Amino acid sequence: MPDQHETSGNDDRDILARWLSGRDERCPICKYSLRDLSSNACPECGSVLTLRVWSSDLNMVPWLVAVVTVASIFGIAVFGLIVSFTALRDPELPPAARFAVVGFFAGFAALFGFVLLRLVRRRHHFLRQSRRRQWMIAGICILLTVSCLGAMIASVIVDVVSER
Repeated sequence: MPDQHETSGNDDRDILARWLSGRDERCPICKYSLRDLSSNACPECGSVLTLRVWSSDLNMVPWLVAVVTVASIFGIAVFGLIVSFTALRDPELPPAARFAVVGFFAGFAALFGFVLLRLVRRRHHFLRQSRRRQWMIAGICILLTVSCLGAMIASVIVDVVSER
């Protein structure tokens, strides 16, 4: 009796061969013509080929926009947090100011870390939303990111001005 995985592989190969029979499809790697191919590998480059189902409704752009904007401000907040630890050693700063700087960046890092984790873990839920809602969520992420970046820049400006 044939192995189940072996049978499945043969079935997949047969389905792919039937699909390519009489069709002018190209290898996604080397663009070699796969017309009437009988195996599951490109004869030119050797890439293993599979036949997949895809949905034209799948739109990753709003999710990627949301993730990239949140990840960028998260990275800035983590960098600010690391740099702000040097403020803990600055004897010229009052203790309250030292911990305020660290707390400021720690708060932003925690907020955006949570949002980023939620976006990544619930990606499938995000992608099931309507496109309008996806773009609305991405827009909120952009607005939140720009607002927090503005707050970070404003805090630096206030610090510089207060030192004068």
